[in-house]
Amino acid sequence: MSAPQYLVILGMLVNVSFALAAHGTARTGRNNARDNLVAVAALAACLWWGGFFG
Repeated sequence: MSAPQYLVILGMLVNVSFALAAHGTARTGRNNARDNLVAVAALAACLWWGGFFG
């Protein structure tokens, strides 16, 4: 793997970290870390399938 792959992984980790920190707090609905984890997993699966991670 090279820099782009590491940057995407870092971005995903930051995204999930913020979602976990905000889990359950109020907004228009409620923050839900599970929804964010599912979205990140789907993005990672699509990138993997497309050959982004080698």
